[in-house]
Amino acid sequence: LTYLGAMAGRNLGDATPRVVIDIGGGSTELVVGDGPRVAVRLPENLPQGGYTVTYKKPFADWAARLSVSRGRLDIHPYYFRGLSREPEFVPAFDAQGVPVALHPVYRRIGQFGADAQYAAGAWLWKGELLHRTGQGPAFWAGMFGTEYSIGRAFGGVGDLGLLAEYLFDRRSNEAPPALAKRGIYVGLRYAANDNASSEFKGGVIYDHASGARIYKIEFNRRIGEQWSLHTEYYGFQKVIVVPRI
Repeated sequence: LTYLGAMAGRNLGDATPRVVIDIGGGSTELVVGDGPRVAVRLPENLPQGGYTVTYKKPFADWAARLSVSRGRLDIHPYYFRGLSREPEFVPAFDAQGVPVALHPVYRRIGQFGADAQYAAGAWLWKGELLHRTGQGPAFWAGMFGTEYSIGRAFGGVGDLGLLAEYLFDRRSNEAPPALAKRGIYVGLRYAANDNASSEFKGGVIYDHASGARIYKIEFNRRIGEQWSLHTEYYGFQKVIVVPRI
């Protein structure tokens, strides 16, 4: 729920109107973006001297989500309509026709999908499926996985989670690059359960469509009452250069 989450917070610059209606066993949520925006449509072939931008009428981002809980099962179907948070990069040229920069372009998209999770003892099963239009041909993407929790790991009070996921993304080369087209993720999460809420998470995605590997490590910890520390590390191995770039 990247888009609804970004709209509901201050990631777009300002607080946004939001309506939540409680229903039996769940709730319905509606979020409207922070004012009218302008979508940009680029021509099929970009000339070397620059490019012409065609503006459509202004619009506001909006999203709706239904939250349903039934015992150990939680389901959240949603719909989003607005500017994508994934930019496409368009080359800019100087007077001699030499590329000198890449400019981000955010297209207007439509996206619907759902995420679900089911808790069964120490196991947590989860999945997400989405369908998107507006970035070339419409495509499906999704993730299915599980987490196994071990309480009081290593003889202490911390909790250890073992993670495994399968990811797929069927977008074309007209859309922004996907992290993995067909990937397998394995990793772990350790919560120390201390006063500073220290947490470590690390793992690797192996894309068996290309052989690429993407590593990610995160560490979070509070420092005093007003500060917190957040660090991230990304590593890439055998990543193929996107032809468009």
